[in-house]
Amino acid sequence: MKVQFEPLLEGLYRISKCMVLLLDSKGAVLFKHVPHNCPDLHRSNPEILFSYVEQIKSLTCPLLLSAQQKVGGLAFADGSILVVGPLEVEKDLERERDKDQDSERDGHRERERERERERKSSAVLSERRNAVNVQLESISWIERRVFGAAVELLPQDEAVLSTLQQGGGIESLVVSELSKIKEILPDWAEVVPEGRPHSSYVYELAALDAITRGDARTFVFAQLRRRNGQNGVIGYSTMRAKQNIAICAVVLNSRAAIAGGLSAEQAYTIADFLILAIERATKVEQIDLIVVKSGVIYSRLVYDLKQKTNTKSPLRSLSKRAMDVIRRYLYTKVDRLKIAADLNVNPDYLDRVLKDDCHTTVMECLRLERIEEAKKLLVQSSTPIGDIATMLLFSHSSHFGKVFKEVTGVTPKAYRQRHKYSSPSDLL
Repeated sequence: MKVQFEPLLEGLYRISKCMVLLLDSKGAVLFKHVPHNCPDLHRSNPEILFSYVEQIKSLTCPLLLSAQQKVGGLAFADGSILVVGPLEVEKDLERERDKDQDSERDGHRERERERERERKSSAVLSERRNAVNVQLESISWIERRVFGAAVELLPQDEAVLSTLQQGGGIESLVVSELSKIKEILPDWAEVVPEGRPHSSYVYELAALDAITRGDARTFVFAQLRRRNGQNGVIGYSTMRAKQNIAICAVVLNSRAAIAGGLSAEQAYTIADFLILAIERATKVEQIDLIVVKSGVIYSRLVYDLKQKTNTKSPLRSLSKRAMDVIRRYLYTKVDRLKIAADLNVNPDYLDRVLKDDCHTTVMECLRLERIEEAKKLLVQSSTPIGDIATMLLFSHSSHFGKVFKEVTGVTPKAYRQRHKYSSPSDLL
């Protein structure tokens, strides 16, 4: 990436007036400029630099600078990482402040000068921050457009494709299970990709995770990122295939929003509305717009919900982020080490913070969140209680019932009966 982007990196350095560092996938330096008297995290604090690199790697869009986010950057398709920052007040403004303090001691005038210096510093820093963000987004856009199509197959993709193309046991299993309707089954070769495989599951997760976190901006960037595969064949005409893929996307987006805290009834109703719009579409552009906007709509609803929750229960930033991570593992086996690793913090420290803010530990938070999820499933679905216990990774139904009663004061069965009027299945 160095050769293609070096002119842009030079420009980024002149704009930012701070460290600009490009590392390859193994951590070797490809490009590095650091102004005199500015922090060089690469030399002075590699642990902090590593935490920023991991943060940048986890995103599908540029990590932009803000008043709180001093270091930003971008992950490239080839694994290289661009890091910019920390962005600080210019040194000439600091020297001006020292000079003024030595020469001016009059109380009122000095306070006025101090306020003026702060306004000037804040304005200059904001302009530089915005300029850096524009440059990062420009580099990201160029990388997607120029290098997005040049993605090679991974060895495991080639092996799986070869297996699918041969059919064999997989095809036999599918066809035998559907033997009663064999007259309507398509040929196996119709659905197996000939060249590239289906789009990566990681690509899909990036967009869904953005919705669950209520991050509309990241969702849009995830949609624009290059893929390492292609859409499946799920229609006998181009338009029908596009509509079917869009319907699948809207359904997945609605489930990601539910995982983010949106009520199932809200999510389902919006999905029904969007799916009917997809059915009425007459142009591919209309369908593409609905897919992207569906993610934006769900992300904003989740964001608004999280903002209201945060207003009612003010927690420290780490506690808020920890709760978001914990909610991602409601249906997945996980321990506190993994959750702490996702947050780049020590697990003991994370337990202490949650003890202070929430009066509970990481694993206890996970247990309580699973009970909250169970309450939704009991009310909004007719799923058997034993299946809910299994889905939420309780060891057995009796253990689930015991924990549920400890938290809510009633058994799962009693809770479902008490709220039975709320269940959509009762309206059928």
